[in-house]
Amino acid sequence: MKKTTIFLLAVIILIYSCKTSNNSNTSSENIEEEVTEDITEENTENIETDNFASFVFEDIFPELTKALSPNNDMLWTIKLYASSVLGEIESEEKVLEILDMRTQILKDYTFNEMLGNYYFAMEESEDIYTYWEKVEKELNIIGFQGIYVEGMFADLDNYTFLKKEIENYLQEEARLFIKLKETEANSRGGEYPYAGLDDYAKVIKVGEELLTKYPNHDKKEEINGIIFSSLYPFVDYHSIEIGNDYREYCVGRFSIDAWPMATDISYHDEFLENYPNSKYFGVIKSIRENHSVLEVDDDNGNILPIYVIVTDEVDDYDEAESKIWEYLNKGIDIPHNLILHNGENDDRYFVAYRFYPNKALANDALILISKTNKNAKILKVDGEGNFIN
Repeated sequence: MKKTTIFLLAVIILIYSCKTSNNSNTSSENIEEEVTEDITEENTENIETDNFASFVFEDIFPELTKALSPNNDMLWTIKLYASSVLGEIESEEKVLEILDMRTQILKDYTFNEMLGNYYFAMEESEDIYTYWEKVEKELNIIGFQGIYVEGMFADLDNYTFLKKEIENYLQEEARLFIKLKETEANSRGGEYPYAGLDDYAKVIKVGEELLTKYPNHDKKEEINGIIFSSLYPFVDYHSIEIGNDYREYCVGRFSIDAWPMATDISYHDEFLENYPNSKYFGVIKSIRENHSVLEVDDDNGNILPIYVIVTDEVDDYDEAESKIWEYLNKGIDIPHNLILHNGENDDRYFVAYRFYPNKALANDALILISKTNKNAKILKVDGEGNFIN
C-alpha cells in the first residue's frame, strides 16, 4: 500500500513540476530531469529524498524536514504531498486528489513513524513548546493538526486548509463531509476529553445536516459512526453522589474517575438550548431529566450496590453499540453499554436503560421503559459489575 501511495504521489508531483517548469531556474530544471529519470514503480522506495523538491520543501518546512529525516519513506511521501498542496489547484478533481492523499497518509503512517522520535527528543529540551509550535504551524499548512493528550503530542488528524479551493471547486456534499471530518478532528484529544463538549455538538450538527441533505451519501456508514462517537458523552453518562452535598458527572459505564472521564452537565443544557431541531434532542433531554446515578461510600470510596435496568443481552460490545445506535435513532433513550460479570472469566454484555443505587428508583424506571421494551429487567451488581444475589 505504501509503495502504491508513494508512486501515485510521485506521478502527481511530476505533472505539477511540468506545469510550473517555465518559472523554474536552471537548478530546479536539472533536479526535475534527474528525478524523472529515477522514478519507476519498482524503485520509488529507494530514491534519495534529498534530491527531490528539497529546494522548496526544506525552506518552507525546516522543522518537518528535521523531524522526518530519520524516516526516508515518510519524508519522501510528505515532500510529494506538500508539493501538490502548494502547487497549482484549478479543478474539483485536483482538490479531491489532494484530500485523498491526506486521507491515505493518515491511514498508512502512524504517529511514531512520523514524529514520535522528534517529539520525545525535544521533550528533554527547555524549548520543546517553541520547537513544537513551529512543527504544528508547518503541519497546518498541509492540512494536518496535532492531537494532544495530557499535554503531549499523541497523533495527527485533519486540519482545515485549502478553504478557497474547496469553496470554489467542490460541491456542497463534498464540502460538508470535509467540514465533518475536520470538526471531528477538533473534538479529539485533551487531558479531559469530555470536559468540554462544544466540538462534539458541532459534529452532531454537521453530520445531521449532511445526512438530511444527502441521505444516500456513499460514506453514510462512516458519517453515522462519527455522529455516534460524538453523541456518546451526551447520552452515556451518570452522576456520582458522595454524601449529601457532593455531585459530579462522568461518562461511560460505572466510571467514578474524574480523570479522564469527567464531564460538565452544562454542555448538555447548552445542546438542548442551541440545537432544538436535532434528531437527538428528545433522547438527550430525557436522559438529562432522568440520568443514571452512582453513589459512593463517603468513608471508603467504594461504589454502593447498583440496580441496573437492562433491556438486551447481546454477544459482544460491538453488538451492544449497534443496538444502542438503533434505539437512539428511534428516539428511545437507552444509552448504556455494560459488561457485567458472573465471575473472573465470565463476561456478559448488556444494553441498559438506567442504573441507580436505590431499588425504588430502579423499579420506577423499569415501569417506564417497559412501555416500549417488554424484556427489561433489573439486575443487581457491585461497582465492578459483578452480579450480587
